[in-house]
Amino acid sequence: MHTQGTWIAKEGMIYSQHIGETIAYCRGEANAAFIVRACNNHEALLEALREMFKYALAEDWNKKTGHHLVMQQARAAIAAAEGKRGG
Repeated sequence: MHTQGTWIAKEGMIYSQHIGETIAYCRGEANAAFIVRACNNHEALLEALREMFKYALAEDWNKKTGHHLVMQQARAAIAAAEGKRGG
């Protein structure tokens, strides 16, 4: 299990507001900021992709030219974000 967010990047460190302490040190502020943005937005991005995937299934995108590749990519991204392999 990971440390709950919201996380904050400051001076190359990642700080958890939930537990009130530094949880990671990074090489550079830009790396820390990137990790924090990704982690703080992970659930919202994953949920948006899940909703788009449901819509695409309802619209039967798999049978439309080229869209089956997008569906495969979405399925794989969701699986990866959920810590699963394949898609």
